[in-house]
Amino acid sequence: PTAALALLNDVQFVEAARSLATRVLTSEQTTDHDRLQLAFRLVVGREATAHELQRLQLGLAEDRADFATDDAAAKALISQGELAIPANVDPVELASWTVLANTLLNLDETLTKP
Repeated sequence: PTAALALLNDVQFVEAARSLATRVLTSEQTTDHDRLQLAFRLVVGREATAHELQRLQLGLAEDRADFATDDAAAKALISQGELAIPANVDPVELASWTVLANTLLNLDETLTKP
């Protein structure tokens, strides 16, 4: 449990998640479904199941709603670390996808790949 908290909150892991989120948001993918599949495939190395996609979509929608009403929280999250924030990416979207990317990076399947 302590390791999980460290991975979720450590600035290096948050910055890695933001980097992944930026990559996904600036990719050729334009729909949430395609972006979710891309993020999942990049991190886990396989296609997400329909159930996994549904869960990720629900989480993304919740994060969007939360950050849409708290712009300061979105900006605080995406300002962690040293990477520049892309000017052409909406802070609410980037923060929402950063949380999603952080979730993917902390999956047991991701951390314990053989």
